[in-house]
Amino acid sequence: MRLLLLLGLLSACAARRAALASGATPHLELELPADWREVPPWTFARRVGELPEGGVTWSAAERAELAQALGEVGPNATRAAVLLARDESPEVTRLLLDRLLQHAPAPERALEGGDLVVAAALAGRGVEEQLIALASGPSPHPDLEVRVECARSALAAGREEVVPFLLTVLRALTPAEEDHPADWPRMTTMMWPKSRAAEALSARLGIPCTFRPDGSWADQMAEADRLERLFEK
Repeated sequence: MRLLLLLGLLSACAARRAALASGATPHLELELPADWREVPPWTFARRVGELPEGGVTWSAAERAELAQALGEVGPNATRAAVLLARDESPEVTRLLLDRLLQHAPAPERALEGGDLVVAAALAGRGVEEQLIALASGPSPHPDLEVRVECARSALAAGREEVVPFLLTVLRALTPAEEDHPADWPRMTTMMWPKSRAAEALSARLGIPCTFRPDGSWADQMAEADRLERLFEK
């Protein structure tokens, strides 16, 4: 259930990008619900979906409250990131970027949701250079899943410098990693980052995503090679 909710919240960030691209503009000053921390997860997700697609503007006090929650461990960080993502102001963009630039590792993978949403929310905000550095620079974010999300946001803006990194993610835990070594600590499972990486690469190419993170080594390597060839054309 938590995974499905996170996917839904990341999709909300994608919907925000689509709304901006379509020319939806007016930002509305809304009051931050007092119970945004306490409502059930699906109620929160529904309320987010009801926010105007053109975005909202949170007051300085509300931004400060949400910024503080970003540093918490648990679902409040994810909720705060989603709410901040609806505000396109330069102040919020800086706030979100500053959060990732802290290079704060999550105590466990299940608690990465806040920074994942932050990385997705930064797409289209003109901070691609920083996102590239966080994904594949000499001092990347410590959490691989967050790195992948930063790469997705950069790639969505047309920055293909992150393609080699995303292809390395696809080849991880297969024999191909001997020639394409990972620069992150070895992981026992990579279903999530591989899925997100493959989706982003396929979307950039404008083709259906056929990579299966649970497929055989041979299938995963063949699909990574195919995507690489398509980017080289």
